[in-house]
Amino acid sequence: RLLDKAGPAMSMLQPFRKRARSWPEMLGVRVEEFGEPSVLKHAHIAPPTLQSPSQVLVAVSFAAVNPVDCYIRSGAYAAKPALPYTPGKD
Repeated sequence: RLLDKAGPAMSMLQPFRKRARSWPEMLGVRVEEFGEPSVLKHAHIAPPTLQSPSQVLVAVSFAAVNPVDCYIRSGAYAAKPALPYTPGKD
């Protein structure tokens, strides 16, 4: 297995990897309509599915909003995602 051969640094991630598979949901931000910052809503979101043994799910405690996220949220960006969406693509 890749994690077993990667050395101590990667083996430290194994307990988190097992825990991540059992997380029923995570707290995130969803945009259900384009508009002002008030359209940003906290939501419980299903965690992404890990597609292979070499993938890990990283626990993030804090995240920033980039300028492009503000343009997309406002509806002013040329490429608009389908609603609802979770900001933070870059």
